[in-house]
Amino acid sequence: MGNHADDSGGGVGIHFTSNPTLKDVIIMDNDAGMYGGGMDIFDINCNPTLTNVTINGNTSVYKGGGIYFRSNAQGTL
Repeated sequence: MGNHADDSGGGVGIHFTSNPTLKDVIIMDNDAGMYGGGMDIFDINCNPTLTNVTINGNTSVYKGGGIYFRSNAQGTL
């Protein structure tokens, strides 16, 4: 069973100079009212590293059902 966020990042929210490393993770069946049902990455200073991450069955109302990079956020997939 997934999670719900009224705004963004139903499964995972990475915001404001956060640089996490996610490895061997499943992000599944989450939803968000705005951005990034599975994962929302927000801010130019965010640079997460994702290794062997499965993002499946996530939805959002506005943009980025699975993963959404916004405000020039970056990442290594």
